[in-house]
Amino acid sequence: PPRGAAGSRGRGARMSRLPREAAKKARSQARGTVVKTDDLEPGTDEERCSAAYRRACSSRHFVAGSWSDFDLEEMKSDGLKEGVFQFEVTLLIDGGDFQIVRDSDWAQVFHPPRSYVVSDLYNEALGPDADVHGLNWVIKGVAGEIFRIELRLSPSAVSSRNGASRAGEEPTASCSWKRVGVLSEAALNSRLRERGWSQPTADVSASIPMSTNPWQHGLQQLLDFGRYGARVEDSSFTAVLKSCARSGAWEAALKLLTDMWQREKQGREPSSWDYRFVAQACKNAGERATAAALLKELREWRQRSPSNRHVRFHMTPRAYWNRSVKRMGCSVSNTLDWHSGEQPVPRAPESPCWMLPASDWLALEIASRQEELKAAGWKLLTSSYDTVVRLENKMLFEKYAVELGLQEHLPKHYTSAESAAYPCILKPPTGEFGKNMSIVRSPADVRIILGDKPPGDTLLLQELVPGRYEYSTSMLVLEGRILDLVCIRYEYDAEEYVWPKVKEVGKRMDNVSLDHTCIMSCFLAGYSGFCNFNYKIAPDGGLRIFEVNTRVGADFACDVPREKARSMMERLASLAL
Repeated sequence: PPRGAAGSRGRGARMSRLPREAAKKARSQARGTVVKTDDLEPGTDEERCSAAYRRACSSRHFVAGSWSDFDLEEMKSDGLKEGVFQFEVTLLIDGGDFQIVRDSDWAQVFHPPRSYVVSDLYNEALGPDADVHGLNWVIKGVAGEIFRIELRLSPSAVSSRNGASRAGEEPTASCSWKRVGVLSEAALNSRLRERGWSQPTADVSASIPMSTNPWQHGLQQLLDFGRYGARVEDSSFTAVLKSCARSGAWEAALKLLTDMWQREKQGREPSSWDYRFVAQACKNAGERATAAALLKELREWRQRSPSNRHVRFHMTPRAYWNRSVKRMGCSVSNTLDWHSGEQPVPRAPESPCWMLPASDWLALEIASRQEELKAAGWKLLTSSYDTVVRLENKMLFEKYAVELGLQEHLPKHYTSAESAAYPCILKPPTGEFGKNMSIVRSPADVRIILGDKPPGDTLLLQELVPGRYEYSTSMLVLEGRILDLVCIRYEYDAEEYVWPKVKEVGKRMDNVSLDHTCIMSCFLAGYSGFCNFNYKIAPDGGLRIFEVNTRVGADFACDVPREKARSMMERLASLAL
């Protein structure tokens, strides 16, 4: 969930007295995206572009591929060619898809411009971006083939999609791959045995009798289907899980259940029978605690009323939340993948059914097209477009706080690089997942990124607030009145960071003081819907609000205890609108 930027202990003044090399080392170890200023002073667009290129070349790049369950595997820099990174992969089953991640940061992903690009020639690589699920390159190889993946970076004054200059922001990038070898059959079989897989031959079903290890036989068939791009029916998964239950193959059953949930961004759900078979496999293997947890999850599904078996609440678009929201037990779903734009308004599946935004931009679309949506049968709790954008846009939100006389409850904003107290955050006025946010430590750092533009034109310059604890409070609001709320406190492993470039080490429910609730409610005049405040609490006990998300947040969808989330959804359903 996008939970805003966080703070720093403030090392800018001390840094200026360090030797040059020590200062560079200290900067490279700082959290977040830190811009190096001692390599090149700001000047022309060409110089800024060259500086951005050198920063990109000094970053680490990783391949996240289906062959490793999208674990990060580091690419090697070509020793002869600057800006070229390579990685070799050996396919153990036919085909594979991948993305490229910079600095182990899932908010910095290189990807193709559309889903499942299969050309092995040099492809345009967009990014680095966040929230790029499904935008993958695809290698159409066969088991045993070895491919070399190559990422090329080039310095350039890139033009944005609307034609505006973006000199110095990011170098251009391209991606390609080619076959460089093939394993012998013996070597391939050895690698497969190391993974615990059967030999992927055409007659594998005949080579493994059904009377011995039948679950392995069934699992191999699923692999074969997937290798050739066939859509595997739900009944096939259920048959393999049933076989795992008989054999006590609990680890294979759990992995298969997880794989089932990942289909179509969790758009295809396992059945209750699938859960029972996995639980039985765990019991037969002596893993009773795991079996109990699975059966508890299944019971949470069934807490809804028998009269409400259809979906009552659709959170859209898909955000990989469906497994979590299903556990609310009141017929909530995250399977509707409506992205609006030029897409027609979807019809409500059954009446009554609520549509809830799961992204900032869809919250704006729902507000602007609410009459169309209501005509299509949807129940909505939303506001005017102006009210939603006033909260969602960070620049407008800061101006709104000034109008209300509440700016002291936001991090300080600066209109010039020279007037700021460093370190600071440079952040766009809109966006999610910490995209395009940077920690800056001096006016020179700001000029490297912004050039001659002042802060506030394209990026906001904001105080960086220190602290390991960050709060996310979700609210159900009707015409500015808070009907219910819940708060999650997140703990991270650093005092200064830009989320999500930090490790979460803990989370728990927390209380919200009456004073803090009153302050947040002042921003909500005229607002209706779910919203989410992300903030820190300063040493003096005051709020420092980073942002307001005018939608359901991942904290509410995934982290809030299911009973509390269910009660808030039922409160929404009870409204007479």
